[in-house]
Amino acid sequence: MSETDTSATVAPNEDVIRASARAWEFDRYLSALLSPRDVRQDLINLAAFAGEIERIPTIVTEPMMGEIRLQWWRDALENTDLSLRSGHPIADAIRDTAARHVLPLGLLMGFIDAQTTKLHDETLADDQALGSHFAKTESALFELALRVVGCTDEIAHTVALSAGQAYGIARLLIELPALWAQGHILIPANRLAAAKLTVAQVRAGVDRDRILPVLNALVAEARRHLLAARRVMTQLSRAQRDALLPLAVVEPYLRAFERVRRDPLREPLEIAPLRRVWALWLTHLRGRF
Repeated sequence: MSETDTSATVAPNEDVIRASARAWEFDRYLSALLSPRDVRQDLINLAAFAGEIERIPTIVTEPMMGEIRLQWWRDALENTDLSLRSGHPIADAIRDTAARHVLPLGLLMGFIDAQTTKLHDETLADDQALGSHFAKTESALFELALRVVGCTDEIAHTVALSAGQAYGIARLLIELPALWAQGHILIPANRLAAAKLTVAQVRAGVDRDRILPVLNALVAEARRHLLAARRVMTQLSRAQRDALLPLAVVEPYLRAFERVRRDPLREPLEIAPLRRVWALWLTHLRGRF
């Protein structure tokens, strides 16, 4: 097979991977485009993997069907023989990335396992449960991205933990109407109880004035984690900080949430793509968050 033939077979798969990353993990896709060329495709592969897994609970009609899909992904990742292809371009791409950068299989598997929270509409009892969920999802993705750019020591885990909590909460607040429409309530039950609310009441829909104090407290929590991440980030190189670029949209998300008067459960909060691009680009250009 000629070099031209090889390129022709690879390009369509890369198009599929990029389209998935762009559609389902837009912040991480944009961040990957700003990363060093030698790791760019690997970070896009990671974003596409995340998007494919995260959307499983939203596209299945029964939890069992979702479990079957998640198990397929577990089986695909456990197969470390790269000569045996799964036939799924994103699964094969993330397997290649994991092998090339020696990514911990436990982080990838934990990300898959965490989707059962939405799949079975599990109630998060308290902040610890919410933190554990984000540790397995958003924090894991940040740590994997840091490992791709060469940060493999303990600092990768430390900064990723805070970054994932900050970004996870901000994203939860922005995506709350879509989650609520699907019946998913990721707000800790203890925070709702403090406001004299139950998860069942929130699922049924409550007035803005009753739920807003709970959500505003989460805004403050996100900012606390963002500050913690910024403190540790000073120990990273500029290239390593690029792996954390999605953090650049946390503060814009939080400010937009606070500024716009709307029903936070029922009315979506649209963040213009250009605004997100600008926040990411400016942070990348300055090299600081």
